[in-house]
Amino acid sequence: MNNKFKMFKEELELDLVNKNVVGEVQVEMVPEFYNEHREPHPKTFLDHLKMNLKQKRRKWEYKIASMRKYFKGESELWFEAHHREWEGFDEFKVSFLKRFWSEKKQEELRGRIMGGSKFMGHYRDVHNYVVRTYNQSQYLDPPMPIATFVRSIARQLPENLRLVLLAARPENLDTLENLIMGWQEDQKFNNRSEHRGFRYNGEQSYVRHDKYERYDRNREGMETIMSKVVIELIKAVVEGCIAMIIAQRE
Repeated sequence: MNNKFKMFKEELELDLVNKNVVGEVQVEMVPEFYNEHREPHPKTFLDHLKMNLKQKRRKWEYKIASMRKYFKGESELWFEAHHREWEGFDEFKVSFLKRFWSEKKQEELRGRIMGGSKFMGHYRDVHNYVVRTYNQSQYLDPPMPIATFVRSIARQLPENLRLVLLAARPENLDTLENLIMGWQEDQKFNNRSEHRGFRYNGEQSYVRHDKYERYDRNREGMETIMSKVVIELIKAVVEGCIAMIIAQRE
């Protein structure tokens, strides 16, 4: 009887753990994790998971059982293959980072930031791209200083924005974001001017856009041609009328 009661008690405790409730205290929620290419970042996931397990205060066997549900897709296959190898959270953490945030993966990220190709997206996407990449750079070991990040990421951006960032040398993310958003507003204004047939000439003034200049020249040319055709038609009609009058008199 005592053994049955003990088994029932352990099953109940495990059920409470899986429901993220310990007594009346709400336990830290843990997001689902797929791989290093999707949110949350591996380090963010580890932080949530560590806090969650600390609050549960259960044996490692129960913690392993409660951890299983947070791993999805690629990471679930990895978890099922390796979970018997870990005797505690520290061993799990080493194995997890080796698989999903290794030094090689960090070097690949550094390479993309410091020697990446030109940003080819729309100007409206520049802010999100820079902020997302900066957030990733802060997970490096050690985190990338913002001065290094700005010098590196600026090489990937449009030339006029690159010059703004290199001249301003922002010292924090807020300043960097404000500079980019200011540049985006300028781009939006320039685009509206282009739609009205004008373009920015780089000297705080606007000139007629080339494509509209070509259109004007083509229109003027067509008007000249049409005028000549109309004149010739009028001359032909007049000459025809004169010929008819002469013929009637004869």
